[in-house]
Amino acid sequence: MPTPDHRGTVIVTGADSNHFSNLRVMIGSSLAHMSSTRFFVCDYGLLEGQLAELRRIAGLTILQISGVSANAPIGLTEGMVG
Repeated sequence: MPTPDHRGTVIVTGADSNHFSNLRVMIGSSLAHMSSTRFFVCDYGLLEGQLAELRRIAGLTILQISGVSANAPIGLTEGMVG
């Protein structure tokens, strides 16, 4: 069976420090099966060591989030910057 071509695949996700281990599992699994995948990770409160670990992953971009609105529905943020 031919291997699918995942070039051009982009995954956008986010996590805070409490969910970093789940984020690592998802990124690791995706890269194991789709090595050319690009990732964008929204930083919702990651620790500096966690950010340093993510910075070592080729093809991964960290998006800094300046704040989460207390009144926004889950998933909506204010001030997303690249």
